[in-house]
Amino acid sequence: MTKNAIQTEKLGKAYRIYPNNLARLIEGLSLGRLPRHREFRALHDLSFSVPRGSSLGICGSNGAGKSTLLEVLAGTKSPSSGRYRIDGRITSLLDLGAGLLSGATGRENARTSGILRGWRGSKSNQLIEQVHEFSELGEFFDAPLRTYSAGMAVRLGFSIAMSLQPDVLILDEVFAVGDSYFQKKCVDRLSKLRKSGATLLFCSHSIYDLRQLCDRALWLNGGQAAAVGDVVEVTGAYQDWYRSGGSEPRDEVRIPVTALSGARHHASNTSTSPRHPSIQSARIYELGTNRELDRARTGDSIEIQIQWDAGSTSAPLQVGIGFIRRDNTLAAGAGTHFDARPLHGEHGCIALELPEFPLLAGEYIVAVWLLDEEGTHRYHEYSMPKPLQIHTNRREPGVCILRHTWSDRELSNS
Repeated sequence: MTKNAIQTEKLGKAYRIYPNNLARLIEGLSLGRLPRHREFRALHDLSFSVPRGSSLGICGSNGAGKSTLLEVLAGTKSPSSGRYRIDGRITSLLDLGAGLLSGATGRENARTSGILRGWRGSKSNQLIEQVHEFSELGEFFDAPLRTYSAGMAVRLGFSIAMSLQPDVLILDEVFAVGDSYFQKKCVDRLSKLRKSGATLLFCSHSIYDLRQLCDRALWLNGGQAAAVGDVVEVTGAYQDWYRSGGSEPRDEVRIPVTALSGARHHASNTSTSPRHPSIQSARIYELGTNRELDRARTGDSIEIQIQWDAGSTSAPLQVGIGFIRRDNTLAAGAGTHFDARPLHGEHGCIALELPEFPLLAGEYIVAVWLLDEEGTHRYHEYSMPKPLQIHTNRREPGVCILRHTWSDRELSNS
């Protein structure tokens, strides 16, 4: 039986809420005999386990208790009830700036982190060199942290955390910051860490990221476990709950704000970074012809041609396509990583053929994503300048056509 890296039993966390400072003072001076607070329970009787070497994603709306749970498990807050156990060295990235000394240099911060782990001598020097190399801070590695930009501080914080070789890593959506080049480095290091047998606890609003990075998921609602299990099933239940009136989650993919205005969005780059993979163009055609389309009818056969460039990346790439309604609903999507069809080479053109297009009437933003080999990191997001107008003379309700047949059956005796 696989040993659990994380185990919680009826874990709870409560806070005292005071109407003002005077009420807090009165309660304190009376030694609690004159209570002036109300109790807010951020976590209620949470019991779950995370096997060693697996990854658990945590989803839920704002205020559901996600960050509180991570803070308790990271040891920065004490539980009010219940208990938990974490087996192995733990590193948490709840705030990449937390624990760093603003007056110390990057090198000194790395050394201090190693000392706190009990590392001395050659092991400490090795840690410092790993942090220096991964962060790519150059001469700024020996400059005080207070002189760093926000992006440089991100690089230092993540580099230190990843170089500490944790058995259990707790992430609170921190690698969604920084430039695209460094995000890719972080994703690669995180994948390498998982393959080495580390356990991951990852909190995010991005359903796509949870499904790509995690095996199982925990859905928190009001501080309680609404569901725990397979990541696709749990995140699907969470989205169903939202669509029936719950608080807003993000959709299965990140949709650039500019996509809703028909503009194009390019990943950020820095002058010192390698040339990023990019989408050169994306166009819609009538299937088998050169006739470009920005409108079609339900049941027409179309294809989407995407020209891409790998930049300075030699690894295979993936591409994803989404049809997004004006209300931000992802109506349909496809990805080469779901069909084991990666892109190879320096550049090329790939076409998604859609015979008998099934979407019903509406206006759809067509968004394209160029992804890394795992389908996790988004190198480039591109939305077509014009939305796709779909017209129909069909009477069915909904977003798409259901391919179906009707058949007679014998009446059941029961």
